[in-house]
Amino acid sequence: MKSVILTSAVLLMALCVVPVAAAPISAFTMDDPVGSGGVNTAYIPGWQFTPTENITVTAVGFYLVGDGYSPPLTAPMLCGSHMVNIWEDGNTTTPVVSGVVPAGSTARDSSGYVWQDVSPVNLEANTTYYLMASCVCPAGAYYSTNGTPGTDTIPTVHDTMVPSGATNLQYATEIGYSHGVYKYATGGGDGNAAYPTSFDGSAGYYLTGNFRFIPEPATMALLALGGVALLRRRRV
Repeated sequence: MKSVILTSAVLLMALCVVPVAAAPISAFTMDDPVGSGGVNTAYIPGWQFTPTENITVTAVGFYLVGDGYSPPLTAPMLCGSHMVNIWEDGNTTTPVVSGVVPAGSTARDSSGYVWQDVSPVNLEANTTYYLMASCVCPAGAYYSTNGTPGTDTIPTVHDTMVPSGATNLQYATEIGYSHGVYKYATGGGDGNAAYPTSFDGSAGYYLTGNFRFIPEPATMALLALGGVALLRRRRV
């Protein structure tokens, strides 16, 4: 009787495999500060990627220049809100992921990005996507070099948007990074992170936008296997 109960418990444990939550991973990281360059505000920069496994996007990020700007921004913040979209290849109508990193954001991570959570969205393995980021700021916007707008500011029409010369640039293997892409649109698309129309081909550029993701969930398979091993030992 005890053997039957144990067998049933182990089988139930093996069937009820519970996903183990994983911490979100940045699509790429780099050392900050980096050299940074502005691009004509008519450009909407982005990059192409093809995940090697199913991933779940949980947040979008926008690069906030820091010491790489001249003069250095001792307390940098975004001059405007910035849309970051992920588009599936061939679907030019609706992005699969869309988020807005708000104006005034200051909480840069170690790579120089500020983040905004989005509703989790699954991206499928072996499917091509484009991450696009709008860089246009509202008319009259300013950089703040010390965190207090109006006291020490630099007029601007866009947040500096193309990290270049990055060191220790590392892409998460799961995202299948390919190369830079962009769209040329009058007025920078009026703040819309539109579907790309041009494919630059250069790697390591147009990394204005970023995203965080969780890989396809691991499971408690090892626990189930441990139970099966225990059952086999009892039978011996």
